[in-house]
Amino acid sequence: MEILSLRLLTHQLDQQYAFFKNTLGLTVSKGENAFSARVGNTELIFASSEEAYQYHYCFLIPRNKLNEAKLWFSERMDLVPVKPKEYIVRFDAWNAESFYFWDGGGNLAECIVRHDYPNDASSVFDQNSLLNVNEIGVCTSGTLGSLDTFLKNELGTSFYKGNLERFGTHGDEQGIFLLINNLLKENWFPTDLGTQASPFEITLRQSSRLYSLQYDGTSFRFI
Repeated sequence: MEILSLRLLTHQLDQQYAFFKNTLGLTVSKGENAFSARVGNTELIFASSEEAYQYHYCFLIPRNKLNEAKLWFSERMDLVPVKPKEYIVRFDAWNAESFYFWDGGGNLAECIVRHDYPNDASSVFDQNSLLNVNEIGVCTSGTLGSLDTFLKNELGTSFYKGNLERFGTHGDEQGIFLLINNLLKENWFPTDLGTQASPFEITLRQSSRLYSLQYDGTSFRFI
């Protein structure tokens, strides 16, 4: 599953714009009430909202660039510790490692390497080394089973890791939905940021087909 575009809402549009343009140095295009940032193969869009929504999303980086990426990000912002004075966490079940940071609007963002996914790079790490938006959190106070059924039946994605009670995942190493029951998993690791059911729009490629979806905080629908 490849995430081609992701549209999130923010009540801090100017701060987000400055973060992605100036702090990360990404190619950014700004309109009157929204802007888009090019994150590798993904167009990441933030649109203005009066309500304060919160998200968790993740960037994929080359699997041999974790420490370079950590240094590059730490020179530009404070990273989120996973333990006192530790910033990298390993997920053995995923054969992956990552680190976390806050974006300009208070969302929890992440950079991840997936060691089973061959995407080594020879160039020095910089903003152009961000390969795509690799994960997006899908939070709900309802059952995860209905989300699982929709994604399997309508998109043909597969259940990846976890379970359908508290925290499950759909997709593959190119792109993943993080399915969260926020009655059971109240916060995003490694912070106290709540797992808020926040709306978003996404365009993705799955099995050579394009899909555009809207998530309203409870369920998906095609747009």
